Formats: sequence, C-alpha cells, structure tokens
Amino acid sequence: MKKVRNISFSAVCAFVLAVATFFSSCGSEPRPQPPVMEEGQFVDFLTEAYLLEGFYAFESKYRFDTLQPEMIASYDSLLARHGISEEVFDTTVSWYTRHPEIYQRVHDSVMLRLTPGE
Repeated sequence: MKKVRNISFSAVCAFVLAVATFFSSCGSEPRPQPPVMEEGQFVDFLTEAYLLEGFYAFESKYRFDTLQPEMIASYDSLLARHGISEEVFDTTVSWYTRHPEIYQRVHDSVMLRLTPGE
C-alpha cells in the first residue's frame, strides 16, 4: 500500500501560485522603463517622422547635412507634439528592434498610410 503524504493547504496554494506566475510570465518580455510606445502610437509617430524626412529630402535634394539644425529642431517638435521624451523614443526603438515581427507590423502600417490610393 502507498503512503500518502500530508501536505498542508498553504503549501499547495504556494505551489499553484508559483506555477501560475511562471506560466503567465512565459512568452512575453516585460516592457522596460521608461515605457515603450504602444504599437498605434509608434505608427502615428513614425508616419509623421517619415513625412518629415521626405520633406527634408526633397528640400535639400537629399543633402541632409545642409539641414541638420532644422531637422533636429523639427524632430524635437515632433517628439514634444506626441508627448514623447528622447529616452522613451530610444527605448521604444530598441524594444521594437528586438521584436522584429511586431516592428514589421508597425512598418507595414506606416507604409499603408503613406501609400497614395490605399
């Protein structure tokens, strides 16, 4: 005959909680601090940034070095308009580059917005 161990209720609860915590944390990387822009917010920002870069490319005949101070001021203005700090932007770009499948979705959304007639 097998011996049955007497396990306390609190031990069972602790085990169940540990397993639940383990499985809930699997498959998703925690968002870093400062927070990363949500996908939709990043799409909005990048759409405006690409339009801004297109404007400067056309105006400078693709000689960006001649417009660097104006471009930096424009990027600062764009960040401010979206309520994004440089630190959040840098963290966002870093996070999305480590998640290429999500970044591809963001990029595809931006390209759809910028494609005429779509």
